[in-house]
This record gives sequence, C-alpha cells and structure tokens, in this order.
Amino acid sequence: MQKIAIVLASGSGKRMSSGILKQYIKLKNGLSVLDNTLTKLLSKPFFDLIIVVVNNLNFFYKNSYFRKVSLCVGGTHRSTSLMQALIYLRNSVSSHDWIFIHDGVRPFISFHDIENLFNTVEKTSSIGGVLVERSTDTLKRVDSLGFITSTINRAYVANAQTPQLFQYEVLLNSLKNCQRLHLNITDESYMVEITYKKPIISVLGSRKNIKITYPEDIEIANSFVNN
Repeated sequence: MQKIAIVLASGSGKRMSSGILKQYIKLKNGLSVLDNTLTKLLSKPFFDLIIVVVNNLNFFYKNSYFRKVSLCVGGTHRSTSLMQALIYLRNSVSSHDWIFIHDGVRPFISFHDIENLFNTVEKTSSIGGVLVERSTDTLKRVDSLGFITSTINRAYVANAQTPQLFQYEVLLNSLKNCQRLHLNITDESYMVEITYKKPIISVLGSRKNIKITYPEDIEIANSFVNN
C-alpha cells in the first residue's frame, strides 16, 4: 500500500493580517513556511507521493524551489480542497492506500511523529489516527454571552494536530457523506467520526508542531528555525 501526503496550502490566511499568504511568508532561513514544511516531508524516502493543494499554481512555482511534488488547485474551503486532491489521485491509488493530510503551515512536524502515527494505526487496526497535543490549560465551557458555565476535565481533552491518517476510501466516503449533509468540516477526523462512528486512535505529537496562524506565530517559528 502506498503512503501519500496531501499538503493543504490553499487557505486565505485572514487571521494573519498580512499582505502575503501565510504559507508563503519567508522565515529566517530564507525558505517560505510551505517550503520548510516540504523540506521536512521530503527529508526521508517515506512517502510514495506528495500532493500540494494550492490556490495559484504560478505563484507557488515562482516562490518554491521544489519540483518533486505534484500540485493541484484547491477550493474555497478545506473540504473542497481535500476533495480536489482526492479526485486528482483517483487513477493512481487503491482504496486502501494511506493518506496523510497535513497543514502546509505546520513546518515543524517531526518524522518521528509521522512514523509513530503510522505504526500506531497499523498496530491498533484503527480506522485512522490523529496526532494530538494534550491540553495544559484549564478549559472552561462558556455560553453565547461569554459567561462560564462549567470547567472541563482536561484529562480527556486534546488539541488535534496534523498529519491525520486515513485510507483513501475512508476519506472519500466521509467527505461525500459530509457534502451530502451540507456540512463544512474543518477537521478530517470529525468527518470520519460522523460517517463511520468508529474509534480513531490519538497519538501524542510534539508541541513544536504549531500551526502558523497569527503574526506572533512567525516569531515563534523563527525561534525554532534558529534552533
């Protein structure tokens, strides 16, 4: 079975409040956020194929030194971008090939975590797996007016990271199901939960695997690059 990475990099990055899409902002090592992500994913011969979903092919080619990846154009939402990637792959994959969905703006993913995720999913025979980060903050449930209604036991809460790992057929069926229900899902594991109602294994990832979202995240990213 093949191991294929789908790197989602077609987001608009509105929360970054930058004139440059966050995936193309250059870090102190001279590479864009996206190129740093691809550098890591290409650093070992683990993946059989890497698909990068972008919103403008020409812009990506002008700002990336990579030619080893395949590109496809995404949509306006995460779910439509994923569907475009799955359609792009349909003639070159089997239903049981493993698909790793990764955020293009998570450049500090470690291969130890990628391999641990894959091995854990295979070992547990789970329908899929998700890298997570345990919550260290006290979590409060609030109502629509902002009033605290209860405290959540953080022992049973985790923040989802990427990659998220599922077989091609599972992803495609789940995505079609959510489209039929008119749900705009921003997390792949959630759509699999809704469709298959089977447990998905969580695998502890590194706290360095940040998703670059806000301007201050660039400062954090540059501190990681320097180290």
